[in-house]
Amino acid sequence: KVPFYFTTVLDENVYAKSLLESGRGGLPIYEPVARLVTYLIPISKRRNTRLKKEVQIISRGTLPQAVECLNLWNSQHQLAAVYTERDFLAPHGLLPAFSLEHLYAYAWGNRVQGTLGVWNQTSFKQTVVVAYSPVVRATRPLYNIYAGLVGIPGLPCVKQEIRSVYAAFVSVDGNNPEVFSSMLEQAATDWASRGYDYLIVGFCEDNPLKQVAEVAACRSITSTLYLVYWRGDTIPAIDRKRPFHVEVATL
Repeated sequence: KVPFYFTTVLDENVYAKSLLESGRGGLPIYEPVARLVTYLIPISKRRNTRLKKEVQIISRGTLPQAVECLNLWNSQHQLAAVYTERDFLAPHGLLPAFSLEHLYAYAWGNRVQGTLGVWNQTSFKQTVVVAYSPVVRATRPLYNIYAGLVGIPGLPCVKQEIRSVYAAFVSVDGNNPEVFSSMLEQAATDWASRGYDYLIVGFCEDNPLKQVAEVAACRSITSTLYLVYWRGDTIPAIDRKRPFHVEVATL
């Protein structure tokens, strides 16, 4: 038996949040601990930008340093995962469909100072538009004209997939915004011609890296992060004052 679970609920789902937080009907305790913001960064049309030579694709030789950097950054955040080199080398293991050739590192000298992976999950997980509200359905044609003019993805047709990949395994030594911005720009540029509209990344509101994602994104979605445990069980003994970080690609 695990001591607790964690989950997220979209903030716009007011009824579900109210019900879960009420504890009625023998529900477990849903304790809100952070607000998570998921950013949709457009990648289908990229302007020519000056990319940093420090951003490189990870090789088997640099993987140990990259994993060390990632785990060190994650250790500073509650609920963040611990990875091994094997996780990134086994195609059907913990990270299905992830390829090492899609893992970037920011290296200065012989030291890895940041990591970012692009995780394409379309082979086993898709987001499909089921319906639009009457207002959105009526204004969608005009919005798509506007989107085309400003260079952001339009709203797809009903029953069409939202073409996206995830920015995962983010770590930045010292939360240097330039390091994260450089890796994000490299990844978005590399994936711009592969038929995807968005690079998705998520941070809790108190994470300083969210400012970089906020500038790059054309849309964002907010949700509440909960610790979930049963009444009568021991309250999870984790420091709620420390920052939280969860991998949105695994939610």
